[in-house]
Amino acid sequence: MIRCFRAYKRKVFRPSSAALANLKEMGFAEADILDALRINGNNQDTACDWLLSDKKPNFEDVEEGLDPDGPIYKSIMSNPVVQLGLSNPKTFLALLHMLENPTSACRWLSDPDTAPILSQIFRIYHAEKHSLQLARPFPQ
Repeated sequence: MIRCFRAYKRKVFRPSSAALANLKEMGFAEADILDALRINGNNQDTACDWLLSDKKPNFEDVEEGLDPDGPIYKSIMSNPVVQLGLSNPKTFLALLHMLENPTSACRWLSDPDTAPILSQIFRIYHAEKHSLQLARPFPQ
């Protein structure tokens, strides 16, 4: 279902013509501009920041998500709070909306119906990511 949503999102994405023109005038390549606008929800300022950053990920990498066989995904999906929350249609809508527009996370974190599950997902994600980094051997 998420693959269908992502394909639909790519197909119907319409970049802001003003943002596209302004970023082109700054000298960025059109393909990079389109990726930046897609990732940043047509926000020209954040798209420009993304284009200027050295650490910009490939658009496909951003869309890929977590590995379903990985420990972070398994920890999130095995959590009872998350399991209960995923049955709420509003939570599902919030997750889809954040896929489409990642900058909308603040809005959903302020919503009393979706904030508890989203906060729990973020806590689990960061805790697991931190423990994975600690488990890495140090280079010598």
